[in-house]
Amino acid sequence: VYKFPFDEKECRLMFKINQYQNMELAFVDDGPIVYSGPKIVDQFAIGLMTTMINTTQQNSKLILAIPIRRISTNQLLKTFVPTMILSALGYTTMFIDTKRHGDRFMGAVTMMLVLATWITVINADLPKTSYVKLIDVWFVWQIVVTFIIIIYHIFLDRLSIKPIRANIIEVGPCEQVDVMNSNATQREEHTVKMINIIVIVFISIINCVFYGLYFFLALN
Repeated sequence: VYKFPFDEKECRLMFKINQYQNMELAFVDDGPIVYSGPKIVDQFAIGLMTTMINTTQQNSKLILAIPIRRISTNQLLKTFVPTMILSALGYTTMFIDTKRHGDRFMGAVTMMLVLATWITVINADLPKTSYVKLIDVWFVWQIVVTFIIIIYHIFLDRLSIKPIRANIIEVGPCEQVDVMNSNATQREEHTVKMINIIVIVFISIINCVFYGLYFFLALN
C-alpha cells in the first residue's frame, strides 16, 4: 500500500496438474475468462482477467491474473480535500495585515492544532505498515508547511517590534514625548510588506511543486 489510496495490484492464482506415468493431462486455453461477479468488491474495482498456461513433462500450470484497483474517491474526499483546506486556511493568515501579528499567529496555530487532530483521526482508518507510505509524506508536508508559517509570523513580529525614534520633544518641565521618524517608519513598513509578499510567493511555489511531484508519483 505504498501508493495508498492510488495503489493497483495483480492477484495471481496458480492451478497445477502433476503428470503421472501413462497419463498426459494439461490445461487447455478455451477462450477468455468470463467474470460474472460484481465489478466492485469492497473498495476495489476488478479489472480484466487473463490466463497463462505452461505445460512441461512434469506438470501443467494455469496462472489466473486478477488485476484490482483501489477506488480512491472516498479517501480523496475524506483525507486529501480536508487537509488541503486546513493547510490553505493556515496559508491565508499571511494575507492578514502585517501589523496584526497576534491575529496572524493565533490563526496559524489554530489551523495547526485542527490539522494535527484531523490527521490523527484519519490515521486510525489507514492500513498499518512498517514502511513509510506516500500518504504519510502528505501528512508530514501539511504539518511542516503550517509550522513554517507559524515560525515566519514570529520572525515578522520580532522584525517589526523595534520602534525607530528620531528625536524627543519636551512638552513640559517633567514630561517628554517620543516622536517617530515618519520616513524611517514608512521604510520599515515597506520592508515588512515586501518580505511578506516574497514569503507568500515562495510558499505557493514550493506547495505547487510538492503537489505536482506527489500526484505524479502516486498516479504513475
